[in-house]
Amino acid sequence: MTDNELNLMTDWRYTNVTNGDKKPYPNNWQHTPLLLKHVQSSNIGLQLGQHSNGTCAIDFDGPDAIDFWTTTFPQHPIHSLNTVMWSSGKEYRCQAAFVVPSEYWDVLKRKVTHNLEFRWGGQSVMPPSRLNDGRQYFWINSPSTTKLRLIPDDILSYWLNLLLNDMPIYQHEPIERPKLTDDAIVQLADEFKKHYPQLDYDTWIRVTWAFCNELGVSDGIAIMKYHYPESKQGEYRKFYNKSNSGKKITIGTVIKMIKDKGGRISNPITNYNDYLKQMKEKYGKTN
Repeated sequence: MTDNELNLMTDWRYTNVTNGDKKPYPNNWQHTPLLLKHVQSSNIGLQLGQHSNGTCAIDFDGPDAIDFWTTTFPQHPIHSLNTVMWSSGKEYRCQAAFVVPSEYWDVLKRKVTHNLEFRWGGQSVMPPSRLNDGRQYFWINSPSTTKLRLIPDDILSYWLNLLLNDMPIYQHEPIERPKLTDDAIVQLADEFKKHYPQLDYDTWIRVTWAFCNELGVSDGIAIMKYHYPESKQGEYRKFYNKSNSGKKITIGTVIKMIKDKGGRISNPITNYNDYLKQMKEKYGKTN
C-alpha cells in the first residue's frame, strides 16, 4: 500500500509495520531507515528523530491529553497547529508532526505526560495503514496542503524541562565533599575535560551544577563555558534558572567521575584569579 502524500516528504524515512497492526519489523528496524519505495509491508511506519531530519510527533492519546494540551498551550489550539497531522480513526486520537532544530537532536527522548506523548526515536504508523479492527489511518492536514512546521519554542522548552525534571541528581555515587581551594577547583575542571571531552545532556547539567554550587553561578558557568562552549547562546543561564534539581550536587561528584576514569588530582595551580579573569573577559557576564 502506498500513499502519494508520503512521496512529498523527501526527508522522511520509514520502517515496515506488521499488516493490520502497529508493530515495526525486523528487530533492527531502528538502525535500518528505509526510503518509501523500499517499504515492503502494507502498513507504514515513520521513523522519528534524526533519521527523518529531526521530525518529531506529538501524540494526543484521548480526551485527557487534549484537555491537558488545551490548558498548557492555549496559544496553540489543536485545530490551528498548521502542521502535518493524521489520525488512526479512533475518537480523540491524533498526531502532529514538527521539525526540531538539529542542536537538540542528541538530547531529546520520548516523554509522556497526561496521555500526551512527545515522540522521538521510535516510529509512528502513517496513512493509509489499516488496523485489524477495520480502522484506517487518514490525514487531518496532509503534506500536499500543509507545510511541516518548526516546533514552537515554548513547546520545545516544555518538552526539554520534562526531561530535565526526570534527570537523577547523581549518575555517579557521590563522595564526601572535599576541601579544595579555588585554584584546585580550576585545575579540577581541566582534568575533568581530559577524561570527558564531550558531555551528554544529563551529565552536562550535573557538572554545571557542581561547579556553580562550589564557586557561585557566575564563576561556575564561566569555567564550564570555557571547557564546554554553548551550542546555542544562553543555554547555561536558561537551564540553571529553570531547574532546582541540581542544588544538592557537589564538586565531590566531579572528583568521583574523574577517579572512575583513572584520573588523578594534581597540585593546585596558583593563577586562579588571572585564569578566571581571562575567561570572564572572553565570555562576558553569565548571570
